[in-house]
Amino acid sequence: MSQGQNKIIVIYPSEIILQGFSAILSGTFSNKIILLRHPDELSDYPHLLGHLVILIHDDYFTSFKHIINNNLTSCEIKYLEIRSAINTKDPGGIIHLRENKSSIIEKINQCITSFKSTKQKGENNELSPREIDVLKLLTKGYANKEIADKLFISTHTVISHRKNISEKTGIRSASGLTMYAVIKKIIDIDEISTSELI
Repeated sequence: MSQGQNKIIVIYPSEIILQGFSAILSGTFSNKIILLRHPDELSDYPHLLGHLVILIHDDYFTSFKHIINNNLTSCEIKYLEIRSAINTKDPGGIIHLRENKSSIIEKINQCITSFKSTKQKGENNELSPREIDVLKLLTKGYANKEIADKLFISTHTVISHRKNISEKTGIRSASGLTMYAVIKKIIDIDEISTSELI
C-alpha cells in the first residue's frame, strides 16, 4: 500500500502545536493530513476509509479512543499518543513534543509499515486455487479419497490441503468450513443441504 493511501490525523488543542506537526509532516508524507483541535471534530469526516495514523493529545487518548474506534469502523487505526512531558518509563507509541523531527517521522513510518505487514499477513491467509477446489468438495460431503479421485491427486495431498485450509481459516469442523465457504462466496447456499450445516 502506498503512503498516499494512508491518512494522518493530528488531534491537539493548541493551534500552534497543530501547525508545527503540519510543517513536519507535509514536508515528508504525501498522505492526507487532517488537523483537529478536538476528537469531536472527526464527525466532519464521516467517510474516512482505509488506514489512519492518529496522533492524539494524551488528555484525549484514554477518554476518546473508544469513541474514535466506534465512529471509524471501516478504518484500521494506529495511535501515537502526544505527551508534553518526557518520561523514560513511557511505553512505545508515544510522541513527546520535544522530540526531533526525524524521531517523529520514524515513529509514523513504523505505523505505516505495520499496516503493510498486517496486509501481507492477511494475503498469506488467502486460500490457494487448489485449496478452494478441495473446500468446495468438502462442503458437498465428499470424503478424502473421493476428493482425491475427483481432483486426480493423492489422499495424502488432500489431507495436506485440508490442514492448510484449517490453519488459514482457523476453522476445523466441516459445518464451520461450509459456512465459511458460503460467506466468502466460494459456494452458493443452494449447493448445500441444510443437514450438512447441523
